[in-house]
Amino acid sequence: DSLLFEKGRRFVVLSLKDGLGERLCASAVRRLTPQPRRRSVYWTVGHGEAALDGYGLYGLSDIARELAREGYRNAPIDLTATAAVPNDCALVVVSGPRDGFARVELDRLDAYLRAGGRLLVLAGTSEGNGLSSLLSTWGLKAVPMPRSAETKTLTGSDVVVSSFADHPVSAPLRGSRILLERPTAFEPSAAVTSGTGADRIAFSALASCSGSALAASVE
Repeated sequence: DSLLFEKGRRFVVLSLKDGLGERLCASAVRRLTPQPRRRSVYWTVGHGEAALDGYGLYGLSDIARELAREGYRNAPIDLTATAAVPNDCALVVVSGPRDGFARVELDRLDAYLRAGGRLLVLAGTSEGNGLSSLLSTWGLKAVPMPRSAETKTLTGSDVVVSSFADHPVSAPLRGSRILLERPTAFEPSAAVTSGTGADRIAFSALASCSGSALAASVE
């Protein structure tokens, strides 16, 4: 009772019960067809980030390889030497920086976001990563995670997370469990409540534990 559109490891299913028309089929094809622009993922460098080609315990080669299979090009970006994030950028990844970002780097990231860009921040700690001012402007406040008797852990320093929101980012993880080592928690910053109209920011908790958001989306 359905029609399946498939490309590589991605697929779209249309139910025949909902009726089928040219518009629905064309929409499914567009969702599976790589766009000519914005097909690169840029990973910031210069702040002690985890390496996109690293195969060690904290390397991110598995993620980079999956992105490549989806048709994306992975590339490093030095925001001190680049005047602006390139036009072909689909996503900028900041992967657990240990050192701070310069003001010019934060300004360039902010300009990219204001132009409709997307940013994935993998926060190693709640402070000291040099991104707090940028995250606060865009609705995120990183805080130490509070623990309670209900917090599930294997070693005492990690947290077992099994609560995922019904959001496009986290819905595929529902029914699963992930293990986070010394996680950072997130709260909505003042920017979430102060924005109106087109400037309004929506905060969504994607993964939660003991009432704290350990992964969040702001849109």
